[in-house]
Amino acid sequence: MLELRLVLIKLGKFLTVFVSPQQKETKMEQNRTGHGKPNSLVSEAELLMMNPGFFVPPVGLSDPFKLIQDLQVFEIEQERQNKELHSSQRELMKSKICYTKLYDISPVGYFTIDLQGTILNANLTLAGMLSMERSSRLNHHIMDYIVFEDHHIYSRHLKDIDTSKSRQVCELRMQKTDWTPFDVQLETILIAARCKGPERYLTMVIDISARKRAEKNKE
Repeated sequence: MLELRLVLIKLGKFLTVFVSPQQKETKMEQNRTGHGKPNSLVSEAELLMMNPGFFVPPVGLSDPFKLIQDLQVFEIEQERQNKELHSSQRELMKSKICYTKLYDISPVGYFTIDLQGTILNANLTLAGMLSMERSSRLNHHIMDYIVFEDHHIYSRHLKDIDTSKSRQVCELRMQKTDWTPFDVQLETILIAARCKGPERYLTMVIDISARKRAEKNKE
């Protein structure tokens, strides 16, 4: 936009040699009274050109047409860049939609919490495990969905991650909205937030209730 403004002003320097004093006065009056288009770049350039102190260098007749050609080339390049930008934005949106669908229909649950344990995000699979709406889990503490007797297991799980800074796995019991417990395996990693924000925990939740029942039946 700045380059376009400069080209227009340069073009005006040459074209003003063909403007009569009466035309200059009329144009300046239109800009003062609002009958012109003072908000456009062209009107702004024209207003500068009508100033009595505006310097007009001597120039051959061919130069104004070269500036017009340069302006046209600049506009074509801007249109090309805008098309490429819009195309990139569309592809980015498609990728985001695809990622969101894969995240939600995953056969395992996922949730993200901050370092205080508040749930920031979760997929639909985890919502099904807990028998509740996804939005109702957000901003709740993850401990609300872990059986009280297993809180110490989860606390140790997070502490091991903070110490090792590597992937950690544990088994414990989570509970549905009706307090029904079920066995899960948690696999958690520490991830860095965008823009150098605080770190977060990303956890994969696998329902292992069937495996636990089979192990008990063998005993």
